[in-house]
Amino acid sequence: MKKFQLLSVLMLVLVMGMSSCKYEEGPFISVIPKVERVTNTWIVSNATIDGTQSSSISWLKQMTCFKDGGLDVLQSVLGLDVPYTGTWAFTDDKSGLTFLSKDDATGLFSFDRDLTILKLKEDLLKVTWIEPSSGADEVYVVEFVPSV
Repeated sequence: MKKFQLLSVLMLVLVMGMSSCKYEEGPFISVIPKVERVTNTWIVSNATIDGTQSSSISWLKQMTCFKDGGLDVLQSVLGLDVPYTGTWAFTDDKSGLTFLSKDDATGLFSFDRDLTILKLKEDLLKVTWIEPSSGADEVYVVEFVPSV
């Protein structure tokens, strides 16, 4: 009887884990809520553009996602640090993030992105998005790690 109960519990955990795994690269299961895993100050640790390793994403210096949905982004434009302020939110199915922000100085420039989450852990946020380009659109895959 104990073996049956143990097997039942393991099956329940497995089924719950499979239903909670929304991201292509995991994690399979996490006890930490998604909003807690996104809430952090992130810096770029690795980036590819169209499958090629890239350092050209150095324009994105830092982003902070606050628990209340606030967003601060620090971009480098022509060697100057330009702060942006806005909001972030999960997509309806929580498989992605939507960033909406404008630069603090003029409000004329925006950092608006729809990101698909590939991996969401406390110490790693891996996302992808499509960036319009003068030629063909570019596919970005970016890994962020906590800044501290």
